[in-house]
Parts: sequence; structure tokens; C-alpha cells
Amino acid sequence: MVQSVSRMLRFTIRNDDGWAPLREDLDYIRKFLTIHYYRNGRDVSARLDIDPAAMDVPVMKLSIQPYIENATKYVRSPNMTVDQIKLTLKVSLQENHLEVDIQDTGTGMPPDVLRRIRQLIAEQGESKDPYFRSHTGVRNTFRRLFLVYGSEAKVVESEPGEGTRFRFRIPAGRPDG
Repeated sequence: MVQSVSRMLRFTIRNDDGWAPLREDLDYIRKFLTIHYYRNGRDVSARLDIDPAAMDVPVMKLSIQPYIENATKYVRSPNMTVDQIKLTLKVSLQENHLEVDIQDTGTGMPPDVLRRIRQLIAEQGESKDPYFRSHTGVRNTFRRLFLVYGSEAKVVESEPGEGTRFRFRIPAGRPDG
């Protein structure tokens, strides 16, 4: 666990202007899931379905991991067994865009939270809703996408009920070239 934390820290603080190949961002996610296992004593059933053509595409560091973290944090219900919880990350390269799809089999978002997140997306991460004072990670995750990719960041999320799904589409590569 200490090695995973150490490698994650080095990744986040290295001098690279905040960009890394997708493969390195995925390594960070794997280390995060390892730490989750050590902290909770159980594995998250995570499937990473990654298009090999996307592996070397530069992405804004930590643009996917916060969604994975939220899925591991909010997925559980007291009525669910560990075996019922599944997390899937799919990334594909479509023309000049990365299609990112994060889905879990958890309880889904309560309607009031879903409404707030939809509003946050409509406002491109600039919500003044007091809810986001105590849920700053969610706000910051969307805000970063819109700050870096602007109107190119297309975010789509699904209805609650059978888990939660976040999908977003971003340009392949750095906006500045």
C-alpha cells in the first residue's frame, strides 16, 4: 500500500504541466483501487476495457479517477453484497475524441443529487448551489473538465436506478496542441 501511495504522489507532483498518457492515468487508477482494497479489506470488482489505440493519448491527469473514487464511495447499499458491486471503465478512441464511460451497479443517485449534478453540468461546473460546499470533489471534477476542454467536454450521465453511469467525451490530446 505504501508503494502505491508513493507512486501516486510522484505522479501527481511531477513537472508535466498536468498531462500524461492515458496509460499512466490508468496506472494511477489501479493503484487507487489497490489502496481501496487495503483500506476496506475487499476488492472492488473493476473491469477496465481500454482501446489500445487510446493508451498513448495525452489526457489531463486525474480526469477519470475522481469518478472511479465516487463510484467506490457511493455505490454500496446495506442490502447489497460485495459480489453485487461491479465497476466498469471503458475508454475508446473515436475519431479525434476519447469516449470515457464509467458505470457501477450500485444504488444510483438520489433524485435531488441527480438534479443538482445535472444543473452543475448545465452550468459547466460553475454552480453556486450550497450542496457543493460539502461536495467539492464532485464540483471540482466537472469544473476541471470544462476549464480545460471548454465546450468540447461533452458530459452525459444516466438515470438513477441500476447504478450510476457517467460518460464524457473529450478531445484526444491537449487543447493547446
